[in-house]
Amino acid sequence: MSVSYRDTSRPIGNEAILVVEGDDEFHLLIRLLKREGLEGRIDIRPPYQGVAELGVYLPEVLAKTSGFRDVRRLGVLRDAEEGGIEDALRSVSAALTSVFRSAKLTHCGRFETVDIGPQQRVHVGAFISVPCLEGLCLAPARMGADPAMPCVEAYLECLAAHVTDSTQAQRLKRRLYAFLASRSDPRLRPGQAADANYIDLSDPCWQPLKDFLNELAGGESWRKDSTRC
Repeated sequence: MSVSYRDTSRPIGNEAILVVEGDDEFHLLIRLLKREGLEGRIDIRPPYQGVAELGVYLPEVLAKTSGFRDVRRLGVLRDAEEGGIEDALRSVSAALTSVFRSAKLTHCGRFETVDIGPQQRVHVGAFISVPCLEGLCLAPARMGADPAMPCVEAYLECLAAHVTDSTQAQRLKRRLYAFLASRSDPRLRPGQAADANYIDLSDPCWQPLKDFLNELAGGESWRKDSTRC
C-alpha cells in the first residue's frame, strides 16, 4: 500500500477511511488490510496521536483534507486503556460530533448512520481494543503456544517487583516487546513482526477486528444486535 507515514495532508482516495491512534496500530493495520484484501477499499490515515487529540484532529486536519466530502464510511480504531470500552466509546463519539453534529455511537464495533445533508449519509463506527491492541498480538502466545512465554512471564514477574505504577495496557505492551525480543530478529516493531510471522494475524482472536474492517469497506451489514468489541 502506498501510504505516507506522516503525510496528514495526503488527499483522501476512497469513500471509506480508517483513523488509527498510534504508530504501531498504523503499521499493523496496513498488514491486516492487505491480508484481508481491503487495501484498495479503505484509506488508512496516518496516526493522529502525536498530531492532535482526536477531537481536534478530525475537524482541523481530516475534515480539511482534500476528498473528505466524498467520505461515506469512517472507522476509528483506538485502545480502551484503563477507562474501559464505554469511556473510550464516549470519547470517540464526542470527537465525531466535531465533524458530524448528530453522530452518536451506541455500541463498540457497530456502524451508525449519520444524516449530513439532503439524501446524504455517512456511516461511522469505532473498534475499541481492550485494553490495547497489543493484547491481540499476544493472544496465541499467551495461550501457551510458544515456548518462550514462560521466560517472558518470569522476566515480567521479576520486573513487577521494581515497577509498581504500570497500568494493564502498559504491562501488555511490555509483554509483547519482551516476546518480540525473544525472536531470531529482536529489533522488529509489530507491523514488521507480522511480516515475519512472529505475530499470527490468522489467529481467530483477530476476527472481530477483521469483521469491523470488512464492514467499513462496504461488506455485508451485521445483525442489529451484534457487538464486536
